[in-house]
Amino acid sequence: MPAYMISKIKYHYPTHSVKLFNNIEICYMDEGKGKQTLLFIHGMAYYGNVWFQQIEELKQHYRCIAIDLPGCGLSSRGDYHYSMLFFSEVIAKFCAKLQLDEIILCGHSMGGHVGIVTALRYPPLVKQLIAIAPSGFEQFAPAEIAIYKGMLSFGNFFISNQMQLTTSLQQSFYKMPASGKKMIDDLVAILNSDDLNHWRNMVDKCIEGMLNEQVFHLLKFIQCPVLAIFGNHDTLIPNVFIHPSSTLQVATMACKEIYNSKLVMIAEAGHAVFMEQPGEVNAEIKKFIEGN
Repeated sequence: MPAYMISKIKYHYPTHSVKLFNNIEICYMDEGKGKQTLLFIHGMAYYGNVWFQQIEELKQHYRCIAIDLPGCGLSSRGDYHYSMLFFSEVIAKFCAKLQLDEIILCGHSMGGHVGIVTALRYPPLVKQLIAIAPSGFEQFAPAEIAIYKGMLSFGNFFISNQMQLTTSLQQSFYKMPASGKKMIDDLVAILNSDDLNHWRNMVDKCIEGMLNEQVFHLLKFIQCPVLAIFGNHDTLIPNVFIHPSSTLQVATMACKEIYNSKLVMIAEAGHAVFMEQPGEVNAEIKKFIEGN
């Protein structure tokens, strides 16, 4: 079992663990069989269990693996870089350990950003990329990055305490589903069980990574087909305080940079669109994989 355990957290499927470089222990779920393998990457400070509604349906057709990134869920903690490059290396090493190749990478928010970096760094590894509300689609100028970091520092945004974490997570939804309530309860339990200094350091480094390792200008170099999915009521992308545009504008501009891409906007959903509208998202994923 993983070295880092939180007794209050119950995953929907049995968890496994594997050790990578620097003694990083990765917790993951592995369900279903099929010629195609879907690897799910969660967003910042989330955990792999958020994908259970995708796994439940798609495991009937594909092998579905959902990981906890280092510092999150039941995976190991440590003084890691927590950058997009670091996470992409973790993905590559994880795939090598499990002898996975030509995978379908599916990432949400920061996980979508990590998916983009992984597809760029390891083209033979990623056969198809599914980017769900990826942070990497939004562009930030140097002055805007400074403003963003100032906003985070001023309010100790996102991670100061249970109330701020809950409020931030609630903003991911247009209409809170039951799965969202369980996720928030679980992540609050993780926050309360974790070392707060580590939690803050991990989140701060993740945010710095998303801001400093921008990929919009590299989207044209992605070699695999890309499916981008956004909720029409996403209030996190774009950052409305810095970019008073729309989610559709950000998504459309980014997809125009990608040679082989498809954009799907889903109604009645926010940033965590895959949790609010799992049926529609699963149908789009399956159509994309099957080439329809």
